[in-house]
Amino acid sequence: MVYRYPDVAVSCHPEDTSVEGEDLDYISFPTLVMDVLSDSTARTDRTSKFEEYRTIPTLREYVWPRPGARWCVCTATSPPTPGPQ
Repeated sequence: MVYRYPDVAVSCHPEDTSVEGEDLDYISFPTLVMDVLSDSTARTDRTSKFEEYRTIPTLREYVWPRPGARWCVCTATSPPTPGPQ
């Protein structure tokens, strides 16, 4: 199994909260993952890491900002869940 440590990961899952003041070293159910692109990591971030992240059922967005750019790429990994009717 490969473990990835993105630059930023956000979870909305209740199992990814700290228990009684203990900090978590990782999250298991990310909703959003962000990897800052650099010349040395951009290809891996956009290919193999993206393919691995797409297998995470809870992941909804993968974001690739590039330092100094006025834009970033945001990729939805699954259809949005409909809100309240």
